[in-house]
Amino acid sequence: MHLPVAASTLALGLMLACLPADAQTSAAASSPVTTRHPVTTATLAGRVLQLGERDGQCVVQRDAETLPLGIPAPCYFSTGRDHAAQVHVFNGTPIVLIQHAKPSTRTDWNVATGGPICDYAAQAVRDVGGKLEPGIAGSGSSPRCDPTEGTDQKNFVYGYDTWPNLKPKKPAAGQPTR
Repeated sequence: MHLPVAASTLALGLMLACLPADAQTSAAASSPVTTRHPVTTATLAGRVLQLGERDGQCVVQRDAETLPLGIPAPCYFSTGRDHAAQVHVFNGTPIVLIQHAKPSTRTDWNVATGGPICDYAAQAVRDVGGKLEPGIAGSGSSPRCDPTEGTDQKNFVYGYDTWPNLKPKKPAAGQPTR
């Protein structure tokens, strides 16, 4: 190694070591939130849903109905491969998933080695007999920082504990009946 290169590397290392810890991580701590396919309109049960914002929270608007959600704005529909809003039908009930992402402020995550991370919030909305029903809002962290990215069906259904269109099935052979 040449002496000037070694000296500059040592000097840079000493300067970084002398910086306060928050100055060393603040630039790396912010993760870019991207929205490659920002979809704010969906069709659920033949009717158009539009996402909006009220007092910093996400709302779903359909005709004259406004449904406040438990996640922050801005929010977007989860999208499919066609870049349109994903609509899943589970037990005869159509469901959409609305997501929000923001740069994480987690202090236990090393962006330099783990990459960017975002805090996510998501909430499903289903149509039951023409009425919109919100699921339970969920949150977590993810290295995916695009709230428009598609997701698995289980994320659409976890926020509900009952299914109105579920038809009871016969027990399997040898299983007791209730």
